[in-house]
Amino acid sequence: MRITIVTDVRRPQVNGVVTALTELARGVAEAGHGLVMLEAMACGTPVAAFPLAGPAELLGNSGAGVLHPDLRTAALRALDVPRERALARAREFDWADTTRQFLGHLVPVQPERVMPLSQQIHKLVP
Repeated sequence: MRITIVTDVRRPQVNGVVTALTELARGVAEAGHGLVMLEAMACGTPVAAFPLAGPAELLGNSGAGVLHPDLRTAALRALDVPRERALARAREFDWADTTRQFLGHLVPVQPERVMPLSQQIHKLVP
């Protein structure tokens, strides 16, 4: 197995580079949604990552990648993930659905509960 670490890829090159990967191993042990993972999956590239909230939410039960506390194990298992599965999962995320979800979380502000701007400033600057 050959591992290539890719850094400093310019935006116009990203699609070609990510599409050429056998898989994307996300070796970041911190929370986050994983936009890089989603972009890789949109190119049909399976992903491997630590089992954190963001990657877990992104992959769900889709089988589009592998989550494991040992990134090496995840990466080896992700080699068997069909590219079509990663692409199919990425297609489940779209702007229309994202917008609907966002709008669904908005609530109207009750005017009587909003403090006038002058009072807000006065609280910040005595």
